[in-house]
Amino acid sequence: MVELTWTGKYDASGRKVAPLRLKLPFQTVETVNESAQERQMMLDMFTAGRPAEGRNRLIWSDKKYVLPALLDEFAGEVNLIYIDPPFN
Repeated sequence: MVELTWTGKYDASGRKVAPLRLKLPFQTVETVNESAQERQMMLDMFTAGRPAEGRNRLIWSDKKYVLPALLDEFAGEVNLIYIDPPFN
């Protein structure tokens, strides 16, 4: 089996270290202006009975802090997270 490893994943005795969970102050920076009809169509198509608050959320931050912060809200609910790597 393949395992992703990174510095700090295990402590000195070889036990996994729990991720640092910070309560991050997310804020809305921009809202796209869409018609009520378009919005309802998209909500019906993508939410399928789930709350729409997490729909189309773009977070600009370090994944090391963001992913653990979102765990409580989205545990068991997310099928895919796309993380765009930095291009330095």
